[in-house]
Amino acid sequence: MAEVSLLTYFLRPSTQGWFEFVTPAGTPTSFIVGVLQAENAWTTSDVRTGIYQVGNSNAPQIYSIDAASGQVSLGNSEPGDVLRVERSNGNVVYSKNGIVS
Repeated sequence: MAEVSLLTYFLRPSTQGWFEFVTPAGTPTSFIVGVLQAENAWTTSDVRTGIYQVGNSNAPQIYSIDAASGQVSLGNSEPGDVLRVERSNGNVVYSKNGIVS
């Protein structure tokens, strides 16, 4: 059974803000972190903005998801990578280890 965690964070419209997290160590795994369109929605199509990892073999891939622009590869993932989703001046910015995609 998959583990599911939910953290609620409210960011008012027209304000700056961000969330970031560190990719887990151990066996590559798949996960989605982002802003959901509805409660109890857990697929990539339910995420308005965010990041997901596809844990395949020894080279898991990281993607950004954006309702407006689709998905973009952020490259391979390594344990300890810092992934960030930020709203700045009305734009959503994605970064991995401080490098903006």
